[in-house]
Amino acid sequence: MRGLSEDLRWGFILSFSGFLWICLEYALGLHTTRIALHPVLTNLYAPVAVTIMTLAIRRHRDADGNISWSEGIRAGMVVSAITSALAVPMLWVFLRYVNPRFFTSMILHAASHGRTVAEARAYFNFRSYAAESVVGPLILGLFTSVIVVAVLRWRARRP
Repeated sequence: MRGLSEDLRWGFILSFSGFLWICLEYALGLHTTRIALHPVLTNLYAPVAVTIMTLAIRRHRDADGNISWSEGIRAGMVVSAITSALAVPMLWVFLRYVNPRFFTSMILHAASHGRTVAEARAYFNFRSYAAESVVGPLILGLFTSVIVVAVLRWRARRP
């Protein structure tokens, strides 16, 4: 049970770090005055997320530094499931209280850079972002978990 509670804690940490990241993006103007940089700079969060996932999975190693595939993947998927479950409420809080003009700004920017307004609206809306924020952590969490477990298992076997 201790392992599960630790995974839940790491899921909350990963979720909250994502929320802080989008708040930082907004504070730095990546949703307003520097919006053109957003598609590139938003990806700088990936190493943060991978580090958190690595820390969460590493806690499941035994005394010799070994971890089973099933234990590592399970841990990563629990963390990912918590992150996924909290993504929509965190998105709602961000859009309601931090940056209510997020979608408007993104639509205007996309429309001024080659997309039609209809295309921009189809992508930049709560339903689209909510779906992406639920599915994304599950897929990326599985991918990250496999890589992290592979690296941890490889390191445990090195002399």
